[in-house]
Amino acid sequence: AHLGDTRVVLVRSGRIEHVTQDHTLLRSLVEAGRLSPEEVAAHPDRAVLNRALAAGAPTAPDLLVRRLEPGDLVLLSTDGLHAAVDPAELAGVLTSGGEPETLAQHLVDLALAAGAPDNVGLALAQL
Repeated sequence: AHLGDTRVVLVRSGRIEHVTQDHTLLRSLVEAGRLSPEEVAAHPDRAVLNRALAAGAPTAPDLLVRRLEPGDLVLLSTDGLHAAVDPAELAGVLTSGGEPETLAQHLVDLALAAGAPDNVGLALAQL
């Protein structure tokens, strides 16, 4: 189940799959063709969520099912990571073949060095 802007990324056989999509106002505007993806990065409302867990506001999460295989690497991360680390750099780290603990620390270090605008939380597991 997924709500908000925490992301799930699956790495299988060196390929990256972004399993979740952020529930943000700007993503909705991009999907509607009212904003380009390039405009999102500098937009002042880029962190505004349009679906999230909130007291008194029932919201249905996206329900996602993926069959995991031996060797798969799964990343769950907060926006503190993906707002600070370039997607290509993130992909490079995740496909580098290191141990999950080492890769996770490297991702946190990259986010902090880039001046992460929010807290950096992640879980990285390999099957």
